Amino acid sequence: MIEIFEQSVKDFYVFFNKLNKYVGPPKFINISGFPKFRYAKESIETLCLIKTGRILSSLNSIVVLFERGFFLEIAVLLRTIKECCADLSFLLENYPDKKLSKSQEQYINEFFAEEFSDSKDPVQTIRKHNRVPSKKIHAGYARNIYNQSELIKDSKLKSKIQKLANPSDHQKTTLSILNVYSGYVHYGYSQSVEIIAGSPPRYHLEGMADTPMVNEWQKFLTTEIVALYNHFAFLCIKFNFEKELEFFKSKR
Repeated sequence: MIEIFEQSVKDFYVFFNKLNKYVGPPKFINISGFPKFRYAKESIETLCLIKTGRILSSLNSIVVLFERGFFLEIAVLLRTIKECCADLSFLLENYPDKKLSKSQEQYINEFFAEEFSDSKDPVQTIRKHNRVPSKKIHAGYARNIYNQSELIKDSKLKSKIQKLANPSDHQKTTLSILNVYSGYVHYGYSQSVEIIAGSPPRYHLEGMADTPMVNEWQKFLTTEIVALYNHFAFLCIKFNFEKELEFFKSKR
């Protein structure tokens, strides 16, 4: 199964490579005496490329972690991936037809702002963050999922999808899922004790590859991959990557 997962990740490079070519390479510049890679154009396209790169890097990390049975660590990465997908959906809600909303502009400005105004004095020059509330991001994400259902041609299927994906319920579902994942990120009780297994029970500190959790996570990752194919198809629609969209449609 993990081989199929790994191949699926490579499929997502189809979108990444196209967008990477569109955005162009970053430049190596001096920031407070330190050489760093930065993009000249701080645009929504550039942001999408960077976030997608993190998604793909995280997915490749999951392949390595799965082989050793580090499933709780995989859950942490899935939490960040889901946040990236929600962020991109929120930012691309009306792209490219309408002007960015104030919240979308706020998100982009916050994203590209340097962490320190002077890297040589990080304690005194750390910036004050101006993040968009997660409720606004998840609301935009929910609306986008519902709006995409309009593309479904089968009327009965469209009706079922829209009933499941109505913005209010979808937003509540997303919040519930992210709250569960937050337990893995912040070492919550019920999530952390999942590392215990066996008879007599013991902590599997070197991974859980020899436990029944392997089968559970195989099924779980299959579901996650299906969701990501839909996500990348959505990105192709927004950027009008027709050839790449047909590729992802063929994989669903």
